[in-house]
Amino acid sequence: MKRYMTGIFAMIIGTALAFGTSAFKNANVNHDGEEFWVLKSGTIASTNPADYKLGTDNCEQDVHFCGFYAPDDGTGKPQIPSGSALRSDLSNLSMDNNTAYNTSGDISFKDPN
Repeated sequence: MKRYMTGIFAMIIGTALAFGTSAFKNANVNHDGEEFWVLKSGTIASTNPADYKLGTDNCEQDVHFCGFYAPDDGTGKPQIPSGSALRSDLSNLSMDNNTAYNTSGDISFKDPN
């Protein structure tokens, strides 16, 4: 019985680790035709395209928002479509920027140190 409990415990831990780290993995996401957008100085994560400027993704994976991938809308601002996973992620980050919302796979996070 103890052997079965150990196996079940190991499966639970493995599953938790797989789901817990999946928010940070965006290496498999195709960003062709997309730019990397960072916050302008003095702004917080939001769904307002005017709050962002072009930047580079030199973020280290952690739970602090760094920027995101999205195509340029033709006016030098990122496309953040209504109803998209990216808009939802940015909306959630505007309320709580210490949680790694990344269902879109487009968000990057940095080490605060």
